[in-house]
Amino acid sequence: MGKMLKRILTVFLVAMMAASSCISVFAATTLHNPQVKDGVAKWARLKFGKKDGNDLTWRVLKVNKADNSALVLMDGFAFSTTKGSNYYAMSSSPFVWKNSLIRTRLEERVASWFTNDEQNSICSTSIDGTDGDKLFILTRDDLLNTSYGFIDGKSRAFNDTYYYLRTAKTNAIYYCNDSGDVDGDVAPNKEKAGNYFISTRPAMWIKLDANFTYAGTIDSNGNVNETEHLSESLPNTDSSDARGTFLWIFAACAVATLTSYIFKRR
Repeated sequence: MGKMLKRILTVFLVAMMAASSCISVFAATTLHNPQVKDGVAKWARLKFGKKDGNDLTWRVLKVNKADNSALVLMDGFAFSTTKGSNYYAMSSSPFVWKNSLIRTRLEERVASWFTNDEQNSICSTSIDGTDGDKLFILTRDDLLNTSYGFIDGKSRAFNDTYYYLRTAKTNAIYYCNDSGDVDGDVAPNKEKAGNYFISTRPAMWIKLDANFTYAGTIDSNGNVNETEHLSESLPNTDSSDARGTFLWIFAACAVATLTSYIFKRR
């Protein structure tokens, strides 16, 4: 019985260490809210979907515990940066997202960018009475939301390019310019602000259990670290609690098995 007991205990300890290691890896690759330190914002990044054969990369703006989802913003543009896309047609009044040409064009890209399984992992968002959009663009208020990591113009600007915002005023649409200013606007049927084409930078809500690839971090200075993990715990996942709970369950099962074995030997 002594040898068998030693074998069982050895297997038990090895399994415990393996389980703890697996949970540590899981905790390290979960998503986190943006962080700000010394005036620099930093976001977690993920790869999800493909465009023209290339991975689409997104930065995480918010993790929502209640809905088990995360708001992500593309680190790129839906359409060519050398040619914009009219936000609305001339006859699209009132100027709301539901009537937007960009909305239509983003809807057309869902099937080409994402597999069926990936599409099922994207939450539908109702905007302006729509049935639910997989892809959309951010509002001006979104880009002024510091909890999303938008603490200054540098954190809002991307790739020296202008991009549309989902906010309208009388006969005009707001955009974010190449310095991160969000006070500029343009006529709804125009694709240029002065000499600059205005591009489209999509966002979406993605489920936390989606099959994405973690892609490190990016900060507001443009520095990318493909292996870094933000230290702040995911709001709905505390890694130490998860590890402890799992190990206690594992230990309880092992003890029950061992006890059963001893009584059978008797």
